[in-house]
Amino acid sequence: MGFMECPKRNVLGRKNNYGDRLMPTCAAVLYLESGSLEKCDAALNIGVPTIKWRAPVGANYKMNVACRLNAAKDRVGVGIVIRDSNGIVCGAFCTSIVHGGDFFQEHARAILVGLRFALDIGIFRVEVEEGCSDLFGMVQKGSPCLAANGVLVDDICGFIPNFQFISFSFVKNICNKAITALATEALSLTSDQVWLEDCPVSIISLVINYRFKV
Repeated sequence: MGFMECPKRNVLGRKNNYGDRLMPTCAAVLYLESGSLEKCDAALNIGVPTIKWRAPVGANYKMNVACRLNAAKDRVGVGIVIRDSNGIVCGAFCTSIVHGGDFFQEHARAILVGLRFALDIGIFRVEVEEGCSDLFGMVQKGSPCLAANGVLVDDICGFIPNFQFISFSFVKNICNKAITALATEALSLTSDQVWLEDCPVSIISLVINYRFKV
């Protein structure tokens, strides 16, 4: 799991050995044969130790963000959960947006949705966890961003001054199951859903199971 805090960066690397490269390939084959995302996820989790959610530091809040593309590849579900240092859900939000870009763009748009939601409910100290490491690398470099998707990076950077504290951390999907499930649920809904000081019933078990890192 990598970690990056604006404006400083601290990346924790992990070896990319043969097993790391082989497992996603096996999972991809399994998905093509079965058409089941659940079986694909299970294949990716073989031999992987249980990883718990890490609580934010002090008075900070942890915001986990995830997005999920639907089968028709025309909409993206976005899930957001904000928790305090005790692991209590302070707010959650899910919505679906039109799919109009690549992996990077959808994750950037999901982050923007999350940052707006945090500010709307009065969260000004936030540690953000999401699954696109390249995006956080560009955010760390600051604005203006001259990359192809630079406008989205600039938009994210534009939110930073609104927070008393903000950091960005890459998290794998296996560590973000509850929020990925919420993003998947968003694809079946006809309107945005908001939970304040409450946890969505559909992800309670996942939130509890991954509550703290040990």
